[in-house]
Amino acid sequence: MPDLKVFRFVFVCLLIGGGIGTAMAFDAAARLRAAEAPAEEKANEATPSSTHVEAGQFVVPLLEEGRTEAFLLAEITLELADKETAARHRADTSILRDIMLRHFFEAAEEGRVLPNKADPATLKNSLKRALNRELGTAAVTQVLFDRLLLQENVRR
Repeated sequence: MPDLKVFRFVFVCLLIGGGIGTAMAFDAAARLRAAEAPAEEKANEATPSSTHVEAGQFVVPLLEEGRTEAFLLAEITLELADKETAARHRADTSILRDIMLRHFFEAAEEGRVLPNKADPATLKNSLKRALNRELGTAAVTQVLFDRLLLQENVRR
């Protein structure tokens, strides 16, 4: 009879081991499905579903007589005419950023963004015109300032 006890013990161990192994396999499969779900959501986000392009943040020093008198901080989102154009510019924002930086530095040199002289509406419209002129189309329909800040660097 000792052989029967060993047989039962081995059989019970196999059942327990099989149950644990099955549970681990189901858990691993559930974790794999959960890990794949966000990747699918990210792939869906990559499709052009919006006409908005986040251009990023810009910091422009405002100089007066060779000294930095203030800083212009702007965070910009652009609304473009169609989804395809937005997807193209969303993939590579370097052209848009270059145009906007040049425009900000020109505005700073001309004194249009100095404290007490800056007008956000005028800056928005001139930036939109500059972007459409450089891109050669009316691609940009609206310039949205997520953040626009003038910070003085001197004490008065």
